[in-house]
Amino acid sequence: MLTGASHAQLPDNPNDWVCSTAHTAEIERKSAAWCDANKPNLTDLNWRLNVGFVLEPGQMTDLDKKNAFDRQLRNFLRSRVYASELKWAKDLNWRMTGPYVGEFGQGQSYGVHPAVRVYYSPEMVDWMCSDRKSELVKGAMIIKEMASIDQKLGIVKTDDCMHIPDDKDRLPDSWTVMYRTDVTHDQWYWANPTNTPKVIDAVNGDGNPPIIDKSAFTWAKNVPNNPVTRNQAWYPTGYAGSSKINTVVYPYSLYGAACINCHATAESQLTFSSLDNVVSEGLQYKWYPEKPEKSTKLDLKQGLHRQVENSLSTQSKTKQSPFSQPLSSINKAFVDYYGELGINQFNQAWNLRLPAESFDHHLSRLNDLDQYLTSDQCINCHDATYANSAEANMLIDKANSDSKINVSPYGEWRVSPMGLAGRDPIFFSQLQSETNNLPAAKKCIENTCLHCHGVMGQRQYAIDSGPSDECKSIFAVAPPEGVPFGKPFAKSTVTRWQDNLPNNHDAQYGALARDGISCMVCHQINNNGLGTEAGYTGNFVTNEPGTVVGPYDSAEVIQKPMQNALGITPEFGQQIQNSDICGSCHNILLPTYNNDGTAHYYTAPDGQKVNATYEQTTHLEWVNSDFSKKQDFQSCQDCHMPTEFKVGDTHNDLKGMKIANIESNDFAPTTHRLPDKDITLTPRDEFARHSLHGLNVFINEMFQQFPMILGLRQMDYMVNSNVQPALITGRDSMIEMAEKQTAAVNIEQIKPVNKDTLTVDVEVKNLTGHFLPSGVGFRRVFIETIVYDQDDQPLWASGRTNELGVILDGLTDKPLLTEQGGKDKKLYQPHYEVISAPDQVQIYQEIIQDSAGHNTTSFLRRVADKKDNRIRGKGFDPQFFLDNQSPYIQMLGVLIGNAANDADYYDKSKTGSDHISYQIKLSEAEMEKVSYVTVNLFNQSIPPAYLQDRFSDAHIGPGEKEDIQRLFYLTSHLNTETITTEGKQPIKDWKFYLTGHCKQIDQSACQF
Repeated sequence: MLTGASHAQLPDNPNDWVCSTAHTAEIERKSAAWCDANKPNLTDLNWRLNVGFVLEPGQMTDLDKKNAFDRQLRNFLRSRVYASELKWAKDLNWRMTGPYVGEFGQGQSYGVHPAVRVYYSPEMVDWMCSDRKSELVKGAMIIKEMASIDQKLGIVKTDDCMHIPDDKDRLPDSWTVMYRTDVTHDQWYWANPTNTPKVIDAVNGDGNPPIIDKSAFTWAKNVPNNPVTRNQAWYPTGYAGSSKINTVVYPYSLYGAACINCHATAESQLTFSSLDNVVSEGLQYKWYPEKPEKSTKLDLKQGLHRQVENSLSTQSKTKQSPFSQPLSSINKAFVDYYGELGINQFNQAWNLRLPAESFDHHLSRLNDLDQYLTSDQCINCHDATYANSAEANMLIDKANSDSKINVSPYGEWRVSPMGLAGRDPIFFSQLQSETNNLPAAKKCIENTCLHCHGVMGQRQYAIDSGPSDECKSIFAVAPPEGVPFGKPFAKSTVTRWQDNLPNNHDAQYGALARDGISCMVCHQINNNGLGTEAGYTGNFVTNEPGTVVGPYDSAEVIQKPMQNALGITPEFGQQIQNSDICGSCHNILLPTYNNDGTAHYYTAPDGQKVNATYEQTTHLEWVNSDFSKKQDFQSCQDCHMPTEFKVGDTHNDLKGMKIANIESNDFAPTTHRLPDKDITLTPRDEFARHSLHGLNVFINEMFQQFPMILGLRQMDYMVNSNVQPALITGRDSMIEMAEKQTAAVNIEQIKPVNKDTLTVDVEVKNLTGHFLPSGVGFRRVFIETIVYDQDDQPLWASGRTNELGVILDGLTDKPLLTEQGGKDKKLYQPHYEVISAPDQVQIYQEIIQDSAGHNTTSFLRRVADKKDNRIRGKGFDPQFFLDNQSPYIQMLGVLIGNAANDADYYDKSKTGSDHISYQIKLSEAEMEKVSYVTVNLFNQSIPPAYLQDRFSDAHIGPGEKEDIQRLFYLTSHLNTETITTEGKQPIKDWKFYLTGHCKQIDQSACQF
């Protein structure tokens, strides 16, 4: 039944919350008589022309049309023409929509709305009087007037049954409206405009709607022309309040809106409208006294529809932002090291904003279901969406806090690298670098890269514009039948504002692409080609539109709510639990080019000439590890979608979780709802988190600090005010993975060899099922080793960094020459088994050079492999790859550089760790002072040489630079000194701590 502390306030069975049973024979008789007396005539049905209500709703891709309709509707509501002039049919009384606990205005409401009175257009009257069986025509309207539940309602409690006395002067605080259309599968436009603004008038004008500008403001006056500095009142984005300027809002009036999560459980036409409420008081609900010992007095919002109360009650207190804040001015040290790129001020970055998440909105159209829908069509039910004072499903308690943690599929996925893939500033900068260097191949490079990062937009565009083989040949292995190919998909479609696109119609594809690797990507993949080389590089095959797959038996999944809302049927699909589904995008085979754009050919171990290599192989690395073997099996999902929550002090086994929030049988009874068997949610014994992250905490910090530039809604409209923001959960989860699941460092021994040499033997163990680091080749993990004296002063070091994460020469402030990136750089640190000098550092990384012999982080100009000493997964065997029939996979078995002679890389009984011996030269005096040694392991997902490469590429070829400049602005203003509530600094000095070990000269452990 209801979950959380609130449940203790009510009887367990919702049927006990109702005072009266509606729909008796007497009510049926009254309904028939009322219908006979109130049959609409032609004048009634022509009400739109009579009052000038002639506009129709627009979609988010046509703001002019949408805002015009929303203003028309808002004025229609505020003037109450429907009541005063048109005299529409209405409920007999104001009424409650569920039980209430405690003092009115201070207690807890368990209805889906506050107090309501519903008005019905003549078309609705016709439909209800036909026993809800006639055609419900376009233009029908349901207007639900709403009033706050407080003492002013004068609620009478007769035997604890609540009744609201009639008051002709009572006006609504706001409305929810259903307007019948022929656009979407559900056939409604949903609206929730506020009444005449009061407190918010001076800040946000008429409120939400309208939607203005690419950053989704709600008042044109608030849109700056040339903002020199960021306005703190814009943040957090998505957050509404009395002194907060609306930005990146969730539109309150919308096709496919949040209302669907309840209305999808109606038995017909997504409405619970009933003549019972017109001819009688309808269902009446009980009032319950509050139980003080079990009451939770948190400052919570009590329903998605209570906008005025939400703004006034939850925002009146000044709250410190939970998010990291950027530097107020450019980092001088950053500029001194990396140079200038012509984008130092906020107003310059403002012009490079991505369209707000508000516009990532693609719907299930009526009788024309596309392959892909945006995640905002899934959020309605699969977020921790609250409806009233009851605690939403998929929330857990945060240890040592009053806060809740949202573990819903949407809540965690949204802030994962997969959820952010379509807005990833690192990706867009990389893509622009590639096309600057290879301009002749720009169209197909963009299309191919967006084949994963913007997959829904790229694929839907291919479906709608195809067939075409224009860029198909870029794939070295022919994709399986069923992968769509059409016209090339351009990056500009994703990053540009819809008003600046050549064809406004293309905005729908940009919306899909920016939604990243979304719900409808993975949950539509079928088994065809899965786990084969043809299916890699994003070439998975999908089911036909109309079904999605999940891990639960079809017989145990209620299907009607999703069918009603979206025209989609959820079914069991075994493949969703298979690591091969991850291999679709986590094995990337790309063509190789010389710098002049000609094809570069490799010779595979079997002698075949090929002009493609694997750019990343995380899944294949897993296949070639003990993690994929029966005796030690752990799937990708076991680590990246765990079935328990263990982050910091918060541990929860997630058992018994109901993984949707709909108007189920846990809610107060109402009229015309589907039978309980069709809306009863099954508590799940196993529920997989959609955390879906690795170690890229830098991208999380960018979205915390620059949400307006990147267009992200930081605060989730669907969840209550006591829920920890998802970005914070995502960051903390990454820290947990880094420190507990990634690596182990062990100082095996510290031994003075003679008077001037100290030996420190170190083992670094890879705890993951793939290489460390894995994924894109520019990431690196490195060891910092420092010898200290009795006064905690360093005597010797290898791997120290400065504040920019640049590795230094020992104890000096001098950057190593091998840290240099950008044009014409060739130096790098080799793989070491023995380190004997402070300018030698063990860096686990891949080094590739281009056709000019220069180091490159290009994904395409990969001509010469120079180094790959990333720590292999336990059980890695190079022969396993060499024995494969694919020449591309064979090449993965060829060890590169010094690692080829290290048994930790070629002996499968030893792979999974690396051993290094430090031979440290010290003076005799220093040797006498040695007290202890620390060895720390750090990760850098965007190391200095990578950034130098990107910034240098802004001047290559055509010199296109807007995406590279965006990354420059973000990184040059990134605050790396941010501190979590637990006191951790995840990106201090541009490096992410993984693990470490401290040992004293006497071999005992020490704290550091």
